Amino acid sequence: MDSPGFVIFAAKKGFLMPKKVWTFDGVEEWGDKTWMSNQVTTAPKDNGMSALKAWTPYIIIALLLVISRISFFGVKDILTNEPFILHINNILGYKGVDWAFKYLWNPGVMPFAIIAILTMFIHRMNKQEITTAFKDSINQVSGAAVALFFGVAMVNIYRYTCSPAIGAAIADASFTGEFTATNSSMLYAMAKAFANVFKGAYFIVAPLVGVLGAFMSGSCTVSNTLFAALQFETASLLVMPQVLIVALQNMGGAIGNMICVNNVVAVCATTGTMGNEGKIIRTNIFPCLIYCAIVALVVGILLFAGFNPMPEIL
Repeated sequence: MDSPGFVIFAAKKGFLMPKKVWTFDGVEEWGDKTWMSNQVTTAPKDNGMSALKAWTPYIIIALLLVISRISFFGVKDILTNEPFILHINNILGYKGVDWAFKYLWNPGVMPFAIIAILTMFIHRMNKQEITTAFKDSINQVSGAAVALFFGVAMVNIYRYTCSPAIGAAIADASFTGEFTATNSSMLYAMAKAFANVFKGAYFIVAPLVGVLGAFMSGSCTVSNTLFAALQFETASLLVMPQVLIVALQNMGGAIGNMICVNNVVAVCATTGTMGNEGKIIRTNIFPCLIYCAIVALVVGILLFAGFNPMPEIL
């Protein structure tokens, strides 16, 4: 159970709380001074906001997500159809290269952007608080947004690098020919190379691919965007359970967060220990590889046991 309300209630009641509070030795006992922060921090302050008021935006977000995602309420059909679709046709003059964006269906717009504006009034934020909140938010998401923007573009490029005719046939599942070096997409070519090199041992490599994606992009989400389709295609070529191989990709992406440059830089900036980025990455590489070995071992056992959670997609 991971409910915050339950955890807070249990902690207040002393459930599973340690009798003796453990902490690090005093700063004067630290042998390695590079871990010490040189940043002055201010103590948090309580502005007297009630718990209900603090949770109100999250409650509204949860309700809007449920209402807008379940067809029973009838809102989903409205948000995913005209006039709430932005169309861009014949991009850069290429006929048939179109893009459609269902902007109200996108969770970044509805409900999160809407609730962010509404929260200003719910919490009665003044102009300075609003400005600070927006600046901090932009600083936090700008790096990930850039990585995600170009990551998605890169994925679409290597997915659709085959000829238009082949791409259209693949899209409507009417392609029955053989993939070759001249008609395959970059995605298929990369997957085939992985399959030829690693063969049955690919489950050992799969989490490392996820780690690489997170290391480059700074996000498990972007890592999955980059490499999930690649992992799926490689598993298909090797006749391995795709669900398990893609699961290894996702786990590798999560594990890779501990050594990704974006996260390490953000941590050092937050803790006031700039200049230790390389040391942190080198320190975390070993446990990162241990985690990868553990998840690969677990999935390897499942593979050798013949377990396949979704055999119908093989």
